[in-house]
Amino acid sequence: MKIEVQQQGQQRVRIEGRFEADEVRKERMRLGREYAGRVSIPGFRPGKAPVDLVIRRLGEDFDQEVRDHLVQSALDTAMKDHSLHPSTSLDPDVGKPAPDGSFSFTVEFETFPHIEVKDYLGVEVPEPDLPLVDDGLVEGSLDNLRERLARFEGKEEAAEAHEGDLAVCQVALLDPETGAPLIDPFETRIQVGLDDEPVADAARSLLGQKAGDAVEVEGAVGRITARRLPEEPKPAAEHEPAEATPESEAAPEAEPPKPRIVKARIEVRQLLERRVPAANDDLARRLGHPDLASLKADLRKRLEEERQTARKDQILESVLLKLEEQHPIDLGEQTLEKAIVDENRRILMKALGPSNLHLADQLSGIELPREKTEPAARRSLHRAWIIENIARQEHIEVTSQDIAEEIGRMAEETRQSAEEIYRYYTQNRTRQQELFTQVRIRKVLDLLTRYAVVQAPAAPAPVTSGETAEPAATEPAPEATERSGSPEAIPEDNASAEVTP
Repeated sequence: MKIEVQQQGQQRVRIEGRFEADEVRKERMRLGREYAGRVSIPGFRPGKAPVDLVIRRLGEDFDQEVRDHLVQSALDTAMKDHSLHPSTSLDPDVGKPAPDGSFSFTVEFETFPHIEVKDYLGVEVPEPDLPLVDDGLVEGSLDNLRERLARFEGKEEAAEAHEGDLAVCQVALLDPETGAPLIDPFETRIQVGLDDEPVADAARSLLGQKAGDAVEVEGAVGRITARRLPEEPKPAAEHEPAEATPESEAAPEAEPPKPRIVKARIEVRQLLERRVPAANDDLARRLGHPDLASLKADLRKRLEEERQTARKDQILESVLLKLEEQHPIDLGEQTLEKAIVDENRRILMKALGPSNLHLADQLSGIELPREKTEPAARRSLHRAWIIENIARQEHIEVTSQDIAEEIGRMAEETRQSAEEIYRYYTQNRTRQQELFTQVRIRKVLDLLTRYAVVQAPAAPAPVTSGETAEPAATEPAPEATERSGSPEAIPEDNASAEVTP
């Protein structure tokens, strides 16, 4: 076997190989013996037929399989010996075999650059600037919750309509010239002072009105209300000879259709106002808590959890940004194009949402603007290659227990059953590999976050009268740093079983 590896620049590699007749003959015999126990030949017991007879029985496809085996073996050897990591697919061009069976092949592909990630444990990052969870934040969260629970309820009969109220109305649409009804009267709700339905200015005309009052408004019909109306009759066309238009003259653009003008007679049946529930024990019991204090305690706990999650995410982002700066890489053209396609799909999948995974196959053919996908694709590919190298250097493995825990986490986040998610990812090998990669990445990211050294902001030095404050020292005091997972050093037995820091 003769193999030649050529570096062609721009992360592109060409491999040329040749197998002599003797090598091909040995591989034919080896593979023929493997098939001998599986091929049924009349007159011979399983595995007892001569290898030459088995090979003749298998036909030309067998010779192609022999060549494929030899080429794949040669490529595996070349990848290992030259530390090549393909970033594009391998599609070998196998030449026509000579009469004696010898043949040559070539293959061109792009690779990831060789990097050794250094100093990835104990990366120093600043403490994320996140607000502390105090009483004000809890009260704000409670106010947001109350706003989401607000409902429209009936006002007193003598009450006037104010902006934002809902008016339950009986509406009749009339021809503005003849007063003839255009459709049967209908009931609708109008947001006072804000809507442009059923006609323009109708909502503003209701300001100050009471239940039982009626108004008439003439104006352009609203887009939604227009669907109720029958098509407006078109004026009869005058039969005049059409003038010939020279080919060099462009036809005039058609004017946009004018809005249809109608008269609306609106009778107010009832007025509703938006009422926000009071912050009291009744609200707490409505939400499953014994009293308001318990509800606030639960809100505080959730805010603390959200803050810790945001802190962890920002620490990880800072670590990855530092590693990217310390380990720049060049990407091949085809590698980048593939990454852009992957990023396009990732964005669409995120927009689709975990609860709509069954619709994922319908995303093919939707292409987002390149200026949106290319920067994200470069960053994702850069980070993915750094993470992959760390996983190799740390010998991180993915176990069946890891997969089960990941599926359980996804089930909890998406409120789907673990069985549903398991079925989705086990339908084909591509999805299985996606899940495997996802878990492996998560284990690396957890490692980076756990060992990040978070530097607390240095306290400003006291300034005495007549002195000027000096800039804070860039080197933090020893007590001003901590590992991101705990204020104390993480013990060795706290690390993952598969990870050797």
